[in-house]
Amino acid sequence: EDGRMNVRKYDESDFEQIEAWGAQWGAEYNEDQFPNTRFIVDGVAAYFLYSTDSTVCWLENLVTNRKVDQAIKSRAIHLLIDVILKEAKDLGFTVAYATTDIPSVANRAREHGASVQPLQFLISKDLTKSAQLQ
Repeated sequence: EDGRMNVRKYDESDFEQIEAWGAQWGAEYNEDQFPNTRFIVDGVAAYFLYSTDSTVCWLENLVTNRKVDQAIKSRAIHLLIDVILKEAKDLGFTVAYATTDIPSVANRAREHGASVQPLQFLISKDLTKSAQLQ
């Protein structure tokens, strides 16, 4: 290896990698849950930018290959963060949010200039299921 690592735009053919990586971590993914703005370092990691109709975007579903050396993963993640933040800015977003419960991820975000606030609840609702009052 010559030390170079390339970030490229993710396409549908990359889902197989993402699905396998998710399985390594005990996560299941559906192809249609990922946004159109997405980047990958082949064989190592991928990251996704969820757009909104405001000036805020969400960076979520950072997925890594568990079998790759931690130092290589870390390098890939830093590159992905740089690329995805540039893309967010180029798309006109002024704020990027992300969530994590992993201290090393929060520390990495700080290294990229993010402020980190304690998150009390992550609320989600499966919209395919009927809403029922309890």
